[in-house]
Amino acid sequence: MPPKLGRQIVEGMDIPAEIARLGSRREALAEAKRAIEARAQERFEQE
Repeated sequence: MPPKLGRQIVEGMDIPAEIARLGSRREALAEAKRAIEARAQERFEQE
């Protein structure tokens, strides 16, 4: 039996659309992380 994943597949779920949505979310999170790191670097350089 395969291991259980944190999410269940709902009947009628559009798997390709879900994958695209999660990819977009991942990209947005990566961009936010870069912005936070850039602000932290600016504060570090000012001190």
